[in-house]
Amino acid sequence: MHAQPPSRSALHRFLAVPAAAVIVAAGLLAGCSPDTDPGPGGTDPTSEPLTLVIGSGATSGPNWDPASKIPDSFLTYAIYDPLLYIDFLTQEATPWVAESYEWDEARTTLTLHLREGVRFTDGAPYDAQAVVTNIEYVRHNPAADRYSDLVDVTNVAAVDAQTVQITMTSPDPQFIAYLGMYRIASPAALQDPDTLSQNPVGSGPYILDMAQTVADSEYVFVRNPDYWNPGAFPYDIAKVLLIPDNTARINALKSGQVDYIAGVTAATAADVQASGFGVYNQRSLWFGLAMDDVDGDLGSPIADRRVRQAIAYAIDRETIFDTIDHGLSAGGNQIWTDGQPFYRPDRANEYAYDPNKARALMAEAGYADGFELTIPTFAGWMSEPYQPIIGQYLSDIGITINWQMGTYPDLVVAWESDTYPVFTIVESFPTTTAQVLYPRGIHNVERWTSPEINSLLDSYSSGADAAAAQAAAEIGDIVMDEVWFIVISQPYQSFGYDLNKVQVVGDPMYVRAVAPAN
Repeated sequence: MHAQPPSRSALHRFLAVPAAAVIVAAGLLAGCSPDTDPGPGGTDPTSEPLTLVIGSGATSGPNWDPASKIPDSFLTYAIYDPLLYIDFLTQEATPWVAESYEWDEARTTLTLHLREGVRFTDGAPYDAQAVVTNIEYVRHNPAADRYSDLVDVTNVAAVDAQTVQITMTSPDPQFIAYLGMYRIASPAALQDPDTLSQNPVGSGPYILDMAQTVADSEYVFVRNPDYWNPGAFPYDIAKVLLIPDNTARINALKSGQVDYIAGVTAATAADVQASGFGVYNQRSLWFGLAMDDVDGDLGSPIADRRVRQAIAYAIDRETIFDTIDHGLSAGGNQIWTDGQPFYRPDRANEYAYDPNKARALMAEAGYADGFELTIPTFAGWMSEPYQPIIGQYLSDIGITINWQMGTYPDLVVAWESDTYPVFTIVESFPTTTAQVLYPRGIHNVERWTSPEINSLLDSYSSGADAAAAQAAAEIGDIVMDEVWFIVISQPYQSFGYDLNKVQVVGDPMYVRAVAPAN
């Protein structure tokens, strides 16, 4: 089994947005359902400008071409109106431009029903043919960021002006979530990708003001006067700045320059709160060790399940929760979290810290004297603050960890070389199943498969609710039993905000979730 460092479409799901996003507001976006507050300005109109400040750690601004990597949820949904809004954690879909959808009995044909009257800012209709054109634009471009999401799609058709039908070779429980991530651009704009990359043509609540925008520094948005749901985004101007430095973003919050920031870390959250600001925490991802050599191809001790169990028992997650995570962690022991169908609540305390049991398992497996283990990493990678304590805990049971430092490209090469029995892994809860268990998953580059897991995944994807729930539970148990992954931490994505000005009222990944405090 193989774990990949984040790349392509996976990266934005668990790193790009929380790494460094800042929203500033004199008055901020109020979230609402599609059928509420339809009038301009909503229920509490204001002429004060809204300012969004985004810092992703990148040195350059976004590429607005839908085939490219999503720049950031805040940026993306200012310009592009999604078919569906997807809750980051639950993956539940909220109707948006797609008013409704349904699957056929086999769950291989999806029918979307689109809202009437939605238009792109060049005047073209956001209709079924526009959706078909956008999906085909990505589906036939292997270099596209989200190309892998569409590998099972065999046909995309406009049944009529407001109805899209998508046919797939097999069920994919993640497909609705994938659709929510697609940027639907004007079909005419897709004909000139170079221009589109810098000057987006969407149908969202804002339009990029090219005259006021300074590339790679400051992005200015103005209200789309023809937006179909203006009450959901009642403010007139949005300014987006790239602020890649954590300290600079926090200082901007403290000084009153900004009102809302993402990317608050466990080490800085206490300071943000002590300065009189709020911190909003969202369960979002897990970090741990992926046991790559479970099949024994490398001849390493990791092939012995008792060794994997020993490593699990050697990690004191409670101490990590208190010292490194500073309490800003879900503190769980599984690669899923409470509320997901694969999560096993009856096993929430399994593999609690027990170094004596770990040493006994090592001896039982024939490794009483321990062994050395090399794990590749790079400066700035999420494992960095955890590496000393992981090394300490494993040393206590006889395993010497050699952290092989390199660059991110080095890590990718190491991962693809299949020469290391253990890797560090970061994955978001919502995409865990698709990315680590499905053969085409981004974090399953070796295309590892198990007949038992594959059968259960089929049952989960296509079965009735009761059958799907049972299959998910069995998958969760197998993953726990086999110890393919060892969770080190489940750190929150944390957002800081000015308590006097804003509140978080929904999924903090979206601008719709940030509202005025009063």
